[in-house]
Amino acid sequence: RAGSELIARFGFRRLLIVCTRRSFHKWEEALHDLYPSNGPEIFVLDNKPAAKRKIIWSLMKAKDDAPRVVICSWGLVRQDKAAMADVKWSTLIGDESQAIANPQADTFKAMQRICRSVSHNRTYFFTGTDMAKGGHNLWTHFNLLAPASFGSYWKFLDAFFVINETQYGKDVLGLK
Repeated sequence: RAGSELIARFGFRRLLIVCTRRSFHKWEEALHDLYPSNGPEIFVLDNKPAAKRKIIWSLMKAKDDAPRVVICSWGLVRQDKAAMADVKWSTLIGDESQAIANPQADTFKAMQRICRSVSHNRTYFFTGTDMAKGGHNLWTHFNLLAPASFGSYWKFLDAFFVINETQYGKDVLGLK
């Protein structure tokens, strides 16, 4: 619901929605509710062959003003990161974004590349999971939203968390 309210408020030219496969139909339904007629072209990229996805990525890079939406999974972000990074996204929404909580994971690294192509700094992440596992997992989200302010993972931890150094490394104990 929050995502569809953002879309209605700000509009878009090129919108990327990354979510779990089980959420595809919810996002598609929300877009059809927002735009019952003359809405954007919506491409749901669930198990589409690479050749068909290549055509869609080319269409997304077109310089026309036709609003277009891609809804895809976090797995496809890893797979098609180069093509996605070539699109000048006006808005990016990451739903169930605990998928980017690990800064060493390929999904986070792919999203770093894609987030640099968002042209209007309209990037939103939705999750209800990370705080339950520890706030230090939010660094990846902050880094994608404001890399200049949250560049270093360890500086972030040192600034906001109590750290215990052990013989095995550092443990995050909690918020300062």
